[in-house]
Amino acid sequence: MTVKDVLKTDSDCCSTATSLPYRTDHHDRSSCDILVTIDKSERDFQVTKDELILSLGVLEKHTKLKSVYRKSYTTSEDREKLQNFFMYKYGLKIKRGGNPNENFAWYGAPKEQIFNILRHGFVNPVMNETHGRGIHLTPSKLLLNCLKSTIPDAEGMQHLLFCRVLLGNAEVVQPGSTQCYPSSEEFDSGVDSLVSPTKYIIWNTHMNAQILPEFMISFNVLSTTKKIEIPAHISALLFELSLMLPHDKQSIAKYQKDTEEGKITVKELRRHLRNLAGDTLLVQAIKSYQNKQKKRLTFSPHKSSSSY
Repeated sequence: MTVKDVLKTDSDCCSTATSLPYRTDHHDRSSCDILVTIDKSERDFQVTKDELILSLGVLEKHTKLKSVYRKSYTTSEDREKLQNFFMYKYGLKIKRGGNPNENFAWYGAPKEQIFNILRHGFVNPVMNETHGRGIHLTPSKLLLNCLKSTIPDAEGMQHLLFCRVLLGNAEVVQPGSTQCYPSSEEFDSGVDSLVSPTKYIIWNTHMNAQILPEFMISFNVLSTTKKIEIPAHISALLFELSLMLPHDKQSIAKYQKDTEEGKITVKELRRHLRNLAGDTLLVQAIKSYQNKQKKRLTFSPHKSSSSY
């Protein structure tokens, strides 16, 4: 099979539409043609919008989608990127019994970093706080998990890349790992879980062959004074941990604030607290607030009056 045949099989996925390009900087002519604005009437706009809204959960009502842009693959350099992606996909099909394990994923970053990726590709993988050194993407249905990676620009807009990613045969990367390449030739990528992954980890050796940015979306989360209510038992646990870990009081307060503002989920909050305190101290904190709750019930005014 020739390169032309490989590209032809996926020719519908990366349109070279001729609508007006997005201009990132009037003084940077090299960036003028990297994106094409998608009109709100186009199917791609609605599909991307639906994907965004469905993934936002509690923040859906407070999020406004401004624009959707398609990555333009018209230059010789960009055509080479397409060629590399589809040739790698074809190679994985052969290597992995016909299944390249292609998925869709989000990548969140500050605006300038996103445009650098669109111009030059992914560079300088970073050491993730829990799962090794590589490019970390978020599965398409879990956008909320990577929202904190987006930093509002001067206009208050946040930006995300919607990418195709080739996982091939993925291996589990354990929390705390410093891994930066496949553990053997048997694997092509990493995940934090084989059953329900929340992270796709692409190593730097083939990052620009395994990841293909398709769309960029620009949106903003509208300010709201309404806080997300944290379950009472979790609030009590936060209070107990603040007493037991005075040096980590600011971190605990930040986790609570991020949860109330919808930046992290309650499930993520629990994970952060477990990592911070450890299982033993966490059990002690739970027992402490449970004992206090029992005492309050025992000595409440209603109980006292009824016992006499």
